Amino acid sequence: MAGFTPGEADTLRKAMGKKIAKLMAELKMKFIDGSVKNGVERRVAEEIFKQFEEFAAYGFNKSLAACYAMIAYQTAYLKAHYPDAFMAALLNSDCQNIDRVTIEVEECRRMGMEVLPPDVNESFKLFSVVKGTKNIRFGLLAIKGLGEDIAQEIYRERKEHGVYKELTDFAKRASSIKSFNRRSLESLIKSGALDRFGDRNKLFFNIETLLEYQKRLAREEVSGQKNLFSVPGNESTHPLLKLRDAPPASTRDILSWEKELLGLYVSAHPFEEIHEKLKGYLIPISQLKDHKKEKKVRIGGMLTTAKKILTKNNETMAFCKLEDMHDGIEVVVFPRVYNEKPLLWEEDTAVTVFGRVQVRNDELKFIAEGGFEITPDNIDDILRGTEHEKKNGEDETAKKQPEQAVTLYLRAQLPQTVLYKLRTVFDKYPGQYFVYFLVDQSQGQRRILSSYRIAFDELIAKELEAILGTDTVRMET
Repeated sequence: MAGFTPGEADTLRKAMGKKIAKLMAELKMKFIDGSVKNGVERRVAEEIFKQFEEFAAYGFNKSLAACYAMIAYQTAYLKAHYPDAFMAALLNSDCQNIDRVTIEVEECRRMGMEVLPPDVNESFKLFSVVKGTKNIRFGLLAIKGLGEDIAQEIYRERKEHGVYKELTDFAKRASSIKSFNRRSLESLIKSGALDRFGDRNKLFFNIETLLEYQKRLAREEVSGQKNLFSVPGNESTHPLLKLRDAPPASTRDILSWEKELLGLYVSAHPFEEIHEKLKGYLIPISQLKDHKKEKKVRIGGMLTTAKKILTKNNETMAFCKLEDMHDGIEVVVFPRVYNEKPLLWEEDTAVTVFGRVQVRNDELKFIAEGGFEITPDNIDDILRGTEHEKKNGEDETAKKQPEQAVTLYLRAQLPQTVLYKLRTVFDKYPGQYFVYFLVDQSQGQRRILSSYRIAFDELIAKELEAILGTDTVRMET
């Protein structure tokens, strides 16, 4: 129609299929002019290319749409009528993609199903529904450091000879697994697979005792000898049962181990305790795509990774993964921000970070402009905008400082749209500074204290001046 060569036609196909707007624009006039040259009316050629552009935005064949529709109906039916089996199957289909697994585990919780850590007596190799419940168990293959052979043997042994009755029973039967070693046992303990036999920290504290017991059993198996003090059917005299006491594993340790060995937090989320209190203060990471045009936003969560590098100027910066309850994003911390609080940007730290959203190669990134660690003790301070740190044991906010306020110079009457924009900025940047309005009136200027307290810096000042005009925003004591 347009006289395109096969190569040019394929370029147009690629531009449509990959949604490359720039390439579509380059080909538009070539297509229209070529069509006119071949006797096609310009109006018709333009209309056809317009359809190409619409199709390039999003479109596919009716046959493909019908297939998608059928799958949508089938999966919706299964999710509605067999939610536990459906979600277990979905988790198994995405088990190699930890980001998808994290989203799907959260969906299970939203639907009222618990997703439980692995268990030597209930786990299969993959995700499965716990018999008699609607809960879903992690599979043994999900445990990093365990190995497929060992996971298979633990399951096979249980299937052939019944559940593991107690710790001694498990240790005895696991000792016959050829490649079972310290790392295997450590992975089982830390992931929660042996929780039914005792507290994780206590088991981990006694790991040498457990390993020594297994070695002794292995030696006896080879030599055909029995323990001199053992009584058939009775293991009560064995020193394994006298495990040394150890403090219970802390929530922080449990969650850290689960993140390390399962790839995500399972028993709970370390940000869960403070999530509810800060819900109205932080923008959920999943909603950041709706805030791409805003100059500054505030998010929060756990720093799950923190990679530090040296720039060409020999300065340190960091690339961190920040995760809240539902999603995650890469946070880029440039040297200036990093040097302000180098100890903040560490793994397993709960933080609130303010900055701006950036899109690179269709991927969202967050450029940090500052942040604070979140602890149960300083949540109220954060909400009031009085975040602070203690240095050398001294509370810096205890120092007597003059009251500072932001003064906005207003005309006597402002349109409702302007007032709405101001309130939006105030809500977005809560902080420690009082806000005064200086209003022009017939008898002179009147200074009015508002009910707002906001944060303040150069960027916020520019945002306010964009609404009110230049020289309308002042910081005053």
